[in-house]
Amino acid sequence: MVSEGPPQRVPPFTFPPRYELPLGPSAGAPREVLFLLSDDLALFEKGMNLEISIVMASRGGRYRTHALAALLGLWSRSFAYRADACSLVVRGGYVSSIPLLRTACDCIGAQRGLASGDLSEFTACLAGGDGPKPRAHRLRRGPRTVPRRLGAGRR
Repeated sequence: MVSEGPPQRVPPFTFPPRYELPLGPSAGAPREVLFLLSDDLALFEKGMNLEISIVMASRGGRYRTHALAALLGLWSRSFAYRADACSLVVRGGYVSSIPLLRTACDCIGAQRGLASGDLSEFTACLAGGDGPKPRAHRLRRGPRTVPRRLGAGRR
């Protein structure tokens, strides 16, 4: 059951002050990457910095609730996946960036799910659904067996 009192605050979160594009291509990557994608990469950098500025605006104490922590946890994962994918693209790892972008989309989808109604289940779980289990629900362990060393007992 969720308590009716004021929402609990979470500690302040940390994030980078701004996003900077990764360094240029490696020796194995095509040199045309920055030439061909310079406008797209500049737009990507603007978008990532816009996200950071939105997160920075929500640093106030009254906003640091469990709901924001759940949403920002998914946001930070998505942010990191997209930043890593950009780094791979700049270095010529185009194929390797696709799974990262797919995972970033999954995080964004989960974030949208939390924001659209699943958050009540999340807060109910925080309120006491995952505390210590009664003794009857614990896993039973059998006698502890220690493997004998090879050759032990032989003379």
